[in-house]
Amino acid sequence: MKDNGPVTQKEQKFDSSDKLISSTDLKGVITHCNDAFEKISGYSRSELIGKNHNIVRHPDMPEEAFNIMWSHLKSGRPWMGIVKNRCKNGDHYWVSAYVTPITENSEIVGYESVRSSPSASDVARAEKLYKRLKQNKKRISIPKYLVHFIFASVLILPAFLLGRYHTLLASSLWLSIAVLAFGGLQYLQFSRDLKLIKEELSGFFMHPLAAETYTDKHGSIGLALVGVMSLKAHLDAVLVRIQDASSEVSQQTNVGLNLSETAYQEIKTQSEQISIVATSMHEMSLAINEISEKVQSTASCATSAQQLAMDGSQSSQITRNSIVDLKNTVTSIGQAVDTLSVQSHKIAAAAEAIEKISDQTNLLALNAAIEAARAGDHGRGFSVVADEVRVLATNTRESAQSIRMIIDELLTSTNHSVQIANLGVEKAEEGLQRVVETEGMLNEIAESVSQISNMAEQMASAVEQQAIVSQEVNGQVENINTLADRSLSRTESSADSIKHSRKVAEQLHELVNRFKQKH
Repeated sequence: MKDNGPVTQKEQKFDSSDKLISSTDLKGVITHCNDAFEKISGYSRSELIGKNHNIVRHPDMPEEAFNIMWSHLKSGRPWMGIVKNRCKNGDHYWVSAYVTPITENSEIVGYESVRSSPSASDVARAEKLYKRLKQNKKRISIPKYLVHFIFASVLILPAFLLGRYHTLLASSLWLSIAVLAFGGLQYLQFSRDLKLIKEELSGFFMHPLAAETYTDKHGSIGLALVGVMSLKAHLDAVLVRIQDASSEVSQQTNVGLNLSETAYQEIKTQSEQISIVATSMHEMSLAINEISEKVQSTASCATSAQQLAMDGSQSSQITRNSIVDLKNTVTSIGQAVDTLSVQSHKIAAAAEAIEKISDQTNLLALNAAIEAARAGDHGRGFSVVADEVRVLATNTRESAQSIRMIIDELLTSTNHSVQIANLGVEKAEEGLQRVVETEGMLNEIAESVSQISNMAEQMASAVEQQAIVSQEVNGQVENINTLADRSLSRTESSADSIKHSRKVAEQLHELVNRFKQKH
């Protein structure tokens, strides 16, 4: 037998209205227990659940009692008995236990025990019996037929002896025999009735050991009484389990009702929020449609801007070509002016040479005039010629000077023209560079605008899809709102159903109480 530790032999009692309930699997491991069992045992529920039920076994209990219990339970029959259990601290408490198998699909899956507070006389008988069993002492029992024989002999023998010595009393012998026969018939009828009762109670627990603990009777009467007690215990167990189940149902319905009310409030809030969402979705759908129109307009503007940028790029190319032509023309002008400058320098050099020749001619004419003057009349004609030559040389010199002045002015103008032409070439090159840069920028703008246009088209497509999705979501939100309204209505119905279930559980609880009070 399992040793659960020392004992104090100090009894703990629990209220007679309390029922200790526990369930185990096929190996006796506790799977369920109620608060009353937890309280009297001294163990917490976590210490009981998952442990073998022999955790509360007391060493004073004889092994034979549990052997009888297991033999009945494993064969699918109930068992009833007075049991001494051990508390966690070593104290003990007595119970009147009624244990039944738990079946599912005609198979035993566990055991259930409903225990109540026994009477003092039951405890006294059980203590006496269990002490004797622990000491391996058997109770001497007299067979029923021997009892009947002794009883009949006690009745017949005196009458027979008296009738033997007193003839007058012979009639009393026959009277005694008649009385005995009548009593025998009554006894046989009683035996038949008792047997019938035992047969009717055969489905309930009946055992001599229980008869010794629950009654002062022995034999068939004791067994019949135990059978009746087992029937009553069975009804009590059923009522207790119904009451326990109804209490649990009532508790669960209260929890369910609270959850239902909470769910009702949450669904109501959710329904209101969904209505707000539905309104927002409708407004968002309108906004998305407006955005779609704006994006399409932007795409159209982007396409126009792209075309303008492309036109600007083409104009820039034309301008670039014109500037290139202008540059080439200015360059040609510059080259022509350079050539003119070179020729002007040549003319200036020639004019300078002519001026020098004129100076020499004038000097020669002056010398000739001097020689002619010396020659007198013979040189007068030569003097005239010399004067003419000198005048011609002077005019030539003046003309050469004029030519040189003109050439100088022409060179100045030519140099200025060359500078202007060079500056024009530089400006043309700068303008060309600007036009090239502008053309590149316009190309980039055209490319960017093209990308913007593509993006705008994609955005327009995406917004259009979003508008479709938004409409679908709006429809789904409306469906959800409808479902939320239905859920709200169903939650109200569920709450009403839970309230009704709670009322039925309370009525069932009261019905069990009334039945227990009557019985």
